[in-house]
Amino acid sequence: MRSKIGFILTLPIVFLILLFGIDLIHVQLTYISLDSISTFVSENISKNGTISSELKQFVKEKVDAELYTVEDEIIEDGQLFEFYLKKEIYPLTLNKKQNLIIKRFAVIKYYN
Repeated sequence: MRSKIGFILTLPIVFLILLFGIDLIHVQLTYISLDSISTFVSENISKNGTISSELKQFVKEKVDAELYTVEDEIIEDGQLFEFYLKKEIYPLTLNKKQNLIIKRFAVIKYYN
């Protein structure tokens, strides 16, 4: 009888651990998709020298993320251009949305 009660009492804990594991996998898959698209974005920024509206639309369509930069100044050739990719995720264990933001750099007019 005690083992049945113990089993019943541990089920919510096991269920929460399972949900937490699923959340970790979801965050990792989202990070991988943002990281893979950031390579394309970095190459495009390097060629064009800035973030175009077509590039923002492409990122929005492909991974449903927002592409933005903090600096709006004119950057010369060879300088670093900092940009961010932001995506909202909705974890199973929390009742509110979370923002996953990755920060990347592109060197302006430096490509093969």
